[in-house]
Amino acid sequence: VSIGDHRTEDVGQNETIRIGANRSVTIGGNKAETIKLAKAETIGLAKALTIGAAYQTSVGAAMNTTVGLSQSEQVGIHKSVAVGKKFTIDAGDEFKVTVGKSTLVMKSDGTVMINGRTFDFSASGAVQINGKDVDIN
Repeated sequence: VSIGDHRTEDVGQNETIRIGANRSVTIGGNKAETIKLAKAETIGLAKALTIGAAYQTSVGAAMNTTVGLSQSEQVGIHKSVAVGKKFTIDAGDEFKVTVGKSTLVMKSDGTVMINGRTFDFSASGAVQINGKDVDIN
């Protein structure tokens, strides 16, 4: 089918399209899609999304992400997270933060390790250290 300029299609109720193998769509300009109620998308194997410049998502109420095995994220220069009231991280076995040569490691057995070149502790109030044995040097 070849259409010279414009095409309008109006379906009064439902539409079903079945394609036996592959489908390719190329759009020379912009694409806008409005769905008045809900959208469900099921993909049997994998999905790849490549965006040339910017990506933005807005969710009105709640958002949940579930990953079965592993999730990784790489950010080139800067990442910030702003939470209005409470931010919780729950790691099953180990939580580790590394910045250059400094590390903070917390393990499920209660071990907390802080390693760095120098330590600077300041407080406007009292500093209290509690433990069965507290060794300083």
